Amino acid sequence: MHDHSPDQRPHPVADAVAEAERALARLQRELDSQDGDVAALREGIGGTVRLTRALAATVDRLALYAPTTMADAEVVPDVVADLRSLRGCLTTGAALVDPALEDVNVLSERPQARPEQPARAAHLDRRTPLDPAEDFAARWEEWAALPAPRDPGPV
Repeated sequence: MHDHSPDQRPHPVADAVAEAERALARLQRELDSQDGDVAALREGIGGTVRLTRALAATVDRLALYAPTTMADAEVVPDVVADLRSLRGCLTTGAALVDPALEDVNVLSERPQARPEQPARAAHLDRRTPLDPAEDFAARWEEWAALPAPRDPGPV
């Protein structure tokens, strides 16, 4: 979140982003308190898909907005291309999760025994709030540490 001096009002867009960040933090807290609840999992996945699609649409809007707001015409194509790439990643991500949502929907329709000891992601410590920037940095480090795929050679 951004710090603003008392005499400087934050931009309305910054306010909207901060509000969305607070809502996502609340979502994370709710998920942390719902271990073993398949309905919470279903709602969390479905909501995440909807939010991801909404983010993709927002990024699309930013790509449309950028050319009319930037004075440097040489930079505009790069900014728009980067935003379109982000939109593509978000759209793909939402589409890739759809099968998981279908599976969880099927599971939530049948009676389920709650696991005695719910599995937890090893990197999550639920006693402290999730910091999105720290979590992203950790995932980025994991990704960067993966070995490069080997060239299969001529096929």
